[in-house]
Amino acid sequence: FNMVRVRNSLPGGFLDQRLNQVRHGVQDADATMVLFTRPIGAISKAPILLIILIAGIYFAVDFFGSNGRLAASAKHSVFEARHMRFTVLATRSPELVQDPVSISKFGALLHGCEVELAPGYTIELKHHSSSIFLSLVSLSQVSPALFKANGYSLTTHASAGLAGDPVRWVVHWSSHQTKQPQSIPETDWILQAASGCVFGLNDLGCLPRPAIRYQLSDVRNKLHKFDLSSPWFMYVGTLIVYLPIVFGCLLGALVGIMGFTEGSRALLAINFWVPGVLEVVTALGMIMHDRDYPQTSSLLTLYWWVLGVSSMVFGGIIQFKDMYFTHYIPFHFLLTLVGLNVHNKYIIRERGFEVPFSPAITFIFWIVFLLSRQRVLRRTVNTIRADKDCYDMAWKAVAEQPEQLAACMQLDSITQEFDVKARPQQRMPFRTSAWSLAASGSLDSMSAMTPLFMPDSHNLEVVAGNPWFSTMIFTPTLLNQTPRICSLDQLYIQAAVLEPLFLDKVNSIAQASSGMFLFRNQSSGHTSSNNVVSTSEVIAGMEGDALTHTHSLSLSLSHTPGSQLIRYVSWDDPQHVQRMRSGQGILIKSVDRIIEKLTRSYHGDVAVILDLVRQCIVFDTVTDILGAIQFMCKDPDIQVHRIKNRLSTSYDASLFGYRDILVNCCITSKTARQLRLSGHVCELQLILRQFMDHRTLEGHQRYVEFRNMRCE
Repeated sequence: FNMVRVRNSLPGGFLDQRLNQVRHGVQDADATMVLFTRPIGAISKAPILLIILIAGIYFAVDFFGSNGRLAASAKHSVFEARHMRFTVLATRSPELVQDPVSISKFGALLHGCEVELAPGYTIELKHHSSSIFLSLVSLSQVSPALFKANGYSLTTHASAGLAGDPVRWVVHWSSHQTKQPQSIPETDWILQAASGCVFGLNDLGCLPRPAIRYQLSDVRNKLHKFDLSSPWFMYVGTLIVYLPIVFGCLLGALVGIMGFTEGSRALLAINFWVPGVLEVVTALGMIMHDRDYPQTSSLLTLYWWVLGVSSMVFGGIIQFKDMYFTHYIPFHFLLTLVGLNVHNKYIIRERGFEVPFSPAITFIFWIVFLLSRQRVLRRTVNTIRADKDCYDMAWKAVAEQPEQLAACMQLDSITQEFDVKARPQQRMPFRTSAWSLAASGSLDSMSAMTPLFMPDSHNLEVVAGNPWFSTMIFTPTLLNQTPRICSLDQLYIQAAVLEPLFLDKVNSIAQASSGMFLFRNQSSGHTSSNNVVSTSEVIAGMEGDALTHTHSLSLSLSHTPGSQLIRYVSWDDPQHVQRMRSGQGILIKSVDRIIEKLTRSYHGDVAVILDLVRQCIVFDTVTDILGAIQFMCKDPDIQVHRIKNRLSTSYDASLFGYRDILVNCCITSKTARQLRLSGHVCELQLILRQFMDHRTLEGHQRYVEFRNMRCE
């Protein structure tokens, strides 16, 4: 038996490589349903890519635009004024009048230094009531220009007592043209700073908080400088944080359009976890510089921690666990919403209800897609309504016959022994040591078949890249039992070799239980296939299980049937025998459909594909099906792992109406064990003739449309 010929019938790693390109599994599915079943596949859908691209353009304009965040940050909280006003709200001693008598000088600062005045201009200070006015005065008749500032200074009077030092105050500015600043209307004064200041969540500027007290130094004639520009960590949290969002969205959309799904996913994950890291850095910066910036108390970091950690988790979900993507969107929104409003109400206490912008936009899109998903689900029900009615009528006819119903009850008692929830997995039957293989002679026979083995004094390894042998590593020590199969190429090779063994067992089951097989005569047209790989093998001569069938194993990537006439035949029907020998009866599942199932439902886990090797037997009565299952349970060469009984009276067939029995089993004959295929799980479908009659070509096309719409 030349295993190498079977292995070489498919390019090495071709199927695994195709599986990793997720777009192949969802290209026919509805975009909305893809988002809720396999979100990474949605990256290949045009509507999703368009939304991501529009989001990237929006954030780019918001960041780089003429009035965007970058332009605003360039001003460093600079304002242009003709007048500034310092107003005392409270002093150290509550009994004293709110009078700035202890302040000898009030000045304007730009980047920590006194404002430089152009020639011909001077600064004039005026005291009025509880305020000090600073005005730019022209020494000529020319109207005074504007001065730029982003800070202010206070100097305490050398002879004033401590009790008169202000502890709460506000600072305003105005560009009003007048020589009498005390006459400027209150509406023309703009609040710029106060005794307390907190940095906002979305703004670089300092947010005035006059309710916060600030105590000046006890040293007299002391200059106090107040810089209103933002520290470095605020630039990180409110400005730099948008750069990965801009480039992540734009590049992610472009890479997705080019078909590189994994690259697009990585870039979209950057949209979340990199900003999350920057937000955590902002929180740490606040804590580290709490002494330099008294206004950045540790409580102000609460929202930064919440937003940062949640964003990093979100990015990790996109990159590694995309199946939880749609579940995390509402949680992320609610978490940031609560964190923001707790911050506003209980920490800074001067802002009303707010909604976090980016999480809110994501949440709105989630709501839209959720509603669209419900609409698609309603459409799918209408697509198969006629087929469901037919299946319901067929089941009603079965249930009305007492003997059939009694057989269903017996089926229930048998199938209950097999846990439907305990899903079997595709595994190699065992791993063994090089020494035991050599002792049995198996190693010599395998080495003669292929040069892939590389003997060594201590171990014997299979060359990497050959999926058929990739799970077998021979060492002098007994290795773990039943390793899972992780390669789709390896699974298809096993299916090609195991199919004849499975067909023989199916023949035995059908003969023992009056089973029949579906036979389609093509009245016009012919089967055409693209990318077909065929191998012919005569499997015989192995001790105990000689096989007499010659099969042409055909793995097709596409199949176009002509019009067909359906009838049911026994296994030894001459036309059926000829059909099997020509390879037309081989029912190895198509590559496209397997990749769809793996991508849409199983997240690429090859080991859970159980219906690659499959056959279907048709029966006239439930009693015949009962006989088939009893025969299988008694056959020593068949190991039944699971029975999915859809003929049970308790089975819920309200969605589709279709009923049958699915048996997942392994062939454990001596030949299968010698070929190391006794761990490969096959699927045998046992179906009543009444249900098979309704499985027309048109009905199957409607079912394909149904599962594509639902992304199943």
